[in-house]
Amino acid sequence: VKVNCVEAFETFEVAEKYEVTAFEANHEPTTSPLFYLVKEKETGKSVLYAHDTGIFSERDFEKLKEFKNISLVSLDCTGGYGDKDGWRNGHMSIQTNLEVIARLKEIGCITPETKIIANHFSHNGKATYDDLSVYAEQFGIIVSYDGLELEF
Repeated sequence: VKVNCVEAFETFEVAEKYEVTAFEANHEPTTSPLFYLVKEKETGKSVLYAHDTGIFSERDFEKLKEFKNISLVSLDCTGGYGDKDGWRNGHMSIQTNLEVIARLKEIGCITPETKIIANHFSHNGKATYDDLSVYAEQFGIIVSYDGLELEF
């Protein structure tokens, strides 16, 4: 195992096949939290994996402008249904996911073909899988479950 320290907004290569860019997560700041965008160099397909984070910072959105046509976005949804004001820091809900999604569309990162996944749930979200799935579907969000496989 080789350990490398990574800073927010740094891009590095993994296994000569992937470019990974780190972003500053909105979580416990004393732990220097990050989330990542992983891009497969050969196909150009990319995944934005943003868990253990609240609403993205303006610096994150500014850096994300460099990435167009993200293939899949997986967002933290610890807050389940949540409400717009209750899940902004540390974790998100469907309501705050919608804010992030709207902003990603606005800056040209995602398209109608981008798969959007809600993940990283908790009992704090006060929603069962079945209920949250039906609710999220109206916004084009897929609610994840153990063993979910997607092609993109």
